Amino acid sequence: MKLFYTLCFSLLFLSPLSYADDAEEMLMEDCTGCHQSEMYTRKDRKVKSAHDLSRQVSICVSSTGASWFPDDQKAVVDFLNKHYYKFK
Repeated sequence: MKLFYTLCFSLLFLSPLSYADDAEEMLMEDCTGCHQSEMYTRKDRKVKSAHDLSRQVSICVSSTGASWFPDDQKAVVDFLNKHYYKFK
């Protein structure tokens, strides 16, 4: 039983880290074929809000045929927002 609680406790605190790592891996694997990081920081970018960002990621996933789950898309949106866009 102690092992069970240890595993549950570990998963609680390790999952956010792997969530961000997975998002970065997915971004590197599926997005950099079309986009480099300059895409997210250019002055004339099309994405102007968190909603636009979420919609654009969804469009890209559909266009590329990436096999992402909704949680994967959210993780990538959160990663991009945290590191590039910084929408509230």
